[in-house]
Parts: sequence; structure tokens; C-alpha cells
Amino acid sequence: MYNYFKSVHELERLFQQAIDTLRRQGLDAAKIFLEEAFRHDPYNLAAHVELALYYATVKNKERFTHHFSICCHIDGVYQEIILGNTTVVQSFSQEEMAEMLVASKEKKQYPLLRFVAISPMSEPVFLHFDPAWKIELEKFYYTLDHTKDNCFAIDKRVGETPADQYQEVDFTKIDSFRLQYHVAGFTVSHPPECLHAALRQISYCINDVRFLIMPHGENYMDEVEISNGILYVYRHLTETNHFDDRLEYLFQNVWLYPDEELLVWVYHQYLGSLFHSIEYGTADKVQHYLDKINLLPSFQHTPKDPWLPYAKGKWALKNGNTETALDYFKEAARSTNPGFEVYRELGKLQALHATEYPQSMQNLTIAMEMKDQAAMYPYRALAWCKMALWADADKELVTYINEIDPRLHEQLIDAGRLFLDAGFPVQATTLLQAALEMNKRYENELLETKNNSYYLRAEFYDKLLAENAQKYTAINAGLDKINQKNNSL
Repeated sequence: MYNYFKSVHELERLFQQAIDTLRRQGLDAAKIFLEEAFRHDPYNLAAHVELALYYATVKNKERFTHHFSICCHIDGVYQEIILGNTTVVQSFSQEEMAEMLVASKEKKQYPLLRFVAISPMSEPVFLHFDPAWKIELEKFYYTLDHTKDNCFAIDKRVGETPADQYQEVDFTKIDSFRLQYHVAGFTVSHPPECLHAALRQISYCINDVRFLIMPHGENYMDEVEISNGILYVYRHLTETNHFDDRLEYLFQNVWLYPDEELLVWVYHQYLGSLFHSIEYGTADKVQHYLDKINLLPSFQHTPKDPWLPYAKGKWALKNGNTETALDYFKEAARSTNPGFEVYRELGKLQALHATEYPQSMQNLTIAMEMKDQAAMYPYRALAWCKMALWADADKELVTYINEIDPRLHEQLIDAGRLFLDAGFPVQATTLLQAALEMNKRYENELLETKNNSYYLRAEFYDKLLAENAQKYTAINAGLDKINQKNNSL
């Protein structure tokens, strides 16, 4: 449990203090205690009942209806309890109570909620549970109102057909709920207090998890932790509802409340924004996110992460600084658990711009063992060529050509250009001639399909044929370039 969360006993005392002050001294005196208490439990049933009764005494129908609605959403039995309370009966006429009852039941739209897990880190959030609690959770699941935008989703189970999704859920086959709305737009019909009440109801069944609930268009986010079956909540108040501003708030939070889990999460959010900026943003944006990452407190218990040096390498490479990029990729490869992308980029760069060809082969081989991608073969072949091992290079290229779908033969064109620019015209010719053969084969397939198609209009195939013709021109341009070089020798 983290510094800004309160224990169950602390929260009980805080709400009791707020309610006692409300009863004895009124709302103005109780406001400071209520605001603090609601930061830790925004939908505390007892407090909303007290506020409904308070607003009944001052005959404020709008505020009474607000708190009355929350109470009814959390537990429907409170409709009769509150409307039957002496204070309410004496404060409002039967017509007014009927009017407020109707207002409380009106269908409303509430902000769409985004769920992001801090630990274990994921999006959406998964609420895992042990088999011992499946009977209780099955009963809970079937008490939910599935006519509304219920956010307790269950993923498709292994072996099910699409039709099985409309059948009763077999709880023997699942071990988690997924918190996620499947709606278009930015509003839902499910009140947020229902979600909080449901989480509190099942928290004793749920494995430890920590996550954020971010409502669209609202200047707050709720941090939720379930630890040893107990639900803790803290409502963070932010200046805006933009994700970057929320992230900035949490960035400041890790300094105020040192917390490795949140620190790691904030780091990965900034890292994701950094990668996006390297691909699509400006130099200023890239520098902004690098600065944010560099300003974070150092990790104390987390192994060295490969992705920051990898990102720096990508940025250096984009700016033409190949030596700097190579150094960063090597640093990433020396980190803990470097991924496929690290070995791929390092191996490619070593084949293209360095003389480290055996190391290139080693890194590309590791990458292919992690993820068998045909795109690795040309770079492996290039490394063999630079070591003058021509038979090995030819073997790589034959394997590569055999794996290419004729519809995607532009990959062979790109590979041919790669070898032509590197000064290996024989291998470039092999790739471009294979591309030429696939180009003609694909053209014949398109013409045959166009003549026999009853479903798609001719314009659709004419567009594909035009694109294929452009590829044909590019292939011949490459082959002509090779012939010109050969004739000039």
C-alpha cells in the first residue's frame, strides 16, 4: 500500500469525522473532511446517504437527487430506505419525491473510462482470480446488468467458435475479467459508482493488481490497488484531462511519493511517447521526452532496461549518425533481456555500415531465433557477401526468394537496391530477376481474376494492375542500372 492510500481503519475514522461534523456543524464545516475522504472512496455509500439527507433538510432537490441516485446505483434497496426517511418525508411533498425518483432513474451518459494497469503493467486491465473463487465470481457475473455498458468482459476462450460467445460463460475455462468498454464514442450508460461498488464487492477474490481509471473529459483519475483482497482508491486531481498532463502529474508524484512500480510505469509511458515522436514527431518533441526520462529518479531494483538506448540509437540513425547509433544499439544488447528489435537493428547496422560481419551474423541469427522474419535474410546474405562467402550468401537469398508472396514482390525490389547500393550487382540481379518473374505471374493472376470476377468492379483490378506496372518499371530500372555498370567496366 502506497503513501497516499489510507488503511480501512483510517478511512473509517475520516468518514466518521466528516459525517459527525456534517450533522453537528453543517456542510461548510464538514466540506474539508468530505473532500479528503472522497479522494479515498469517491462513492462511499454511508457518506452519500448522509449528504442526501442533508440536502433534504435544506430542500435542495437537485443535490438531493444527485446523491440519492448514487446511493440507488450502488444498492437499489436504498431507494425505499431514503425515500422513507422521516427527514425526506417532511422536507418534500409526494409530488416532489415522485419527480425526483423519476429524475434519478433517467438514462444518462457518463464519461467513457480508460483502464491502464500499473502493476502488472498492461492495457487493458486484467483482474485475475484463483480457482477457489470461481463459484462466487460466477454468481457475481450474472448479477451484473448486461443491458448496459458493463465493463467486466470475458475474453474468448481457447477452442470456442464465434457462436460460443453468445452462450453462457463456462467459468471452469477462465481465470480473469478484463476491464474494458466496447462502445463507440466517449460516453457510456454505466454509472462509475457501479464499477467501484462491484470492485469493492469482489476485491477479496482478486489477485493483487494496481491500475488507473481515466474518465474521458474529466480532470481526475482514480488509482486503484487491490492488495491481499482489500480495495484501496485514491482520486488524483489533474489540471486537464489530456493524457500528457495526467502523465506529468504522475511524473511529479513519483518524486513526492517514491514508488518503484509507478516510476517504472511512468518511464514506460514516456518511452512509448519517445518512440512515437522519433517515428512521427519533431526534434523538440523527442528532446522533451528524453529530458523527462532523464529527470526520473533512478531505478533501484529494476534490471537495466534495453529500450532507452535502443530509442536513442533509432534517433541517432534517423539523423544519419551511424556510429552513435551503433554504440547505442550495442549498449541495448548488453542490457537485461534485449528484445528482437535490438538484435535486428544492431545486426542490420553492422552489416551495412561497419566491418563487424561475424557479429552481424550472430545478432541477426539471435533475432531470427526470437522471431522468424524473412526480412532478415537479405542482411544475413549481405554479411556473407562482405566476407566473400558467396555460396552462403546465395543460399540465404534462395531461401528469402522462396518465402516471398508474389503479391509482395516489392520486397525483392528493395532488397535488390540494397545489394546494388552495397556494390554486389550479381546478387542484386538475382533478386530483381526473381521480382520480375513474380511481377509477371501476379499480373496474369490479376487479369484472370478480373475477367472472372462477379463481385468486384473492374476499376479495383485496374488499380492493382497499375500499381504492378509501376513495380515492373522499377525492376527494369534496377536491371538497366546494373547493365550500365557492367558495360562501363
